[in-house]
Amino acid sequence: MNKVILCITAILLALSANSQTARSFSSTDYCTINWSNNFGAVRDQDFTKAVITTDNNIVSTGYAEHPTNTYPSGTHTPITYLVKTTIDGNLLWERYYESIEAYPMGIIETDDGGLLLMILKQLGYGYDTTFLLKTDSYGELQWMQKYNYILYDILPFDGGYFLAGSTAESHITADLIDFVLLKIDSVGNLINTSIFGTDSREYFSNSKRTPDGDFIYFGSHNSGMYDYDYIVFKVSEEGNIKWLNFYGGSDLENAREIVVNEDGSYLLAGMANSKDSLINNYGGSDIWIVKSDSTGVIHWQRNYGGSNSDMYPSICTSSNGYIVACSTASSDYNLTQNHGGYDGWIFEIDNEGNLLWEKSIGGTEDDLLFSILPIDSVNYIVAGRSNSADGDLPGNYGSYDGWLASIKIDYNVRVKDISGNTQERITVYPNPATDIIKVSNAPIASIYSIYNMTGKCELSGIFAGIIDIYTLAPGLYCLNINGSVEKIAKFVKH
Repeated sequence: MNKVILCITAILLALSANSQTARSFSSTDYCTINWSNNFGAVRDQDFTKAVITTDNNIVSTGYAEHPTNTYPSGTHTPITYLVKTTIDGNLLWERYYESIEAYPMGIIETDDGGLLLMILKQLGYGYDTTFLLKTDSYGELQWMQKYNYILYDILPFDGGYFLAGSTAESHITADLIDFVLLKIDSVGNLINTSIFGTDSREYFSNSKRTPDGDFIYFGSHNSGMYDYDYIVFKVSEEGNIKWLNFYGGSDLENAREIVVNEDGSYLLAGMANSKDSLINNYGGSDIWIVKSDSTGVIHWQRNYGGSNSDMYPSICTSSNGYIVACSTASSDYNLTQNHGGYDGWIFEIDNEGNLLWEKSIGGTEDDLLFSILPIDSVNYIVAGRSNSADGDLPGNYGSYDGWLASIKIDYNVRVKDISGNTQERITVYPNPATDIIKVSNAPIASIYSIYNMTGKCELSGIFAGIIDIYTLAPGLYCLNINGSVEKIAKFVKH
């Protein structure tokens, strides 16, 4: 495949331009914000993906509206936006790549310290072309290749890369959309193409390598006019299907990310709108997570969120299980706070899907998170977009800014009661629960009290191993056990 040369201008801005120091925080919460910073100019920016580089800095990419180019209708042209910051969130450099209708979908660091950027480009009625950009460590363009597919993920191997995505999309035809796996060499030349799918449309979301060397593909399957389900393929490098499974209800389920565990099992994260089959939707779209074994058989599934929209989950492993970063307009059920509009929402679940803690971050305007990645076992980077200039944000350059924040999970912090006394931790399960709850590490014959989030006691009694919560209204509650040592824990009633 010949290299494609386009007219792309990379603008390196001075460090002082649109640069500010990341805002620092201090707290004793279970999840604390180390720092929060926003980046951009007067028009829209966002960060959809980020990577920790080998020099212990952060490179984030997303789209930005071009400050001058417009269509006749007056809409602003999106261009690729690339930012490098220190691990503390302070700007090192930023670049804008001027190419019309370009949306960055993936980024990795290469062995030489450079970057590979996957950029989705609109050429007509649908998204049907992807450009792969190779830059040096300062974002200077070195080469670029064009592929007539919708590609999202870059998966390295010794000597080249696999590119994962879908076949081209057209809004004016009824052509099927299948999954595609490209194998390329180290400079982007095509080696092999594999295409696979069903007799319907599959919209690609995420792909990973499996422990046995195959690929797991995660996307959304068009099951009807307004019905989309999760679909998972396990395929070989040659595109031979090992197995496929569908998950969902009668409404829209939208796939986002997949985690491959060391034992070969999978965690599927996305959004669900259904209120039947497996899913007990709280309202709007919920975050829906499915744990399956290595053959796709469901181990457990849970939905998380509130009565408004909860969207765009990104997920990674943690010391207790998994951490999710997403966006929410809710303030009930699994959530205890909303700062205004959409917030970034971060929560941790254990290996059985039990909600351990949750935290909303943002300001009084719309602030959304799209990505999370670990720095180490307790520190994480979250990336998205922000329109706020208050709350957890240090300011705003105008409209939406690219938003980065660092969070820390303190596994040594114990739950505290309202008087500030440190408590021994207990565990409530199942969580969420419907009829009864069980409590680990709670003395038999102790007194329990269950409070709603306003502090009103809804239930109390003598603990005998299980607690009947059938009469509680759906929502988030706090259980207090008064034994030899006071113990408290939160749980969700469906």
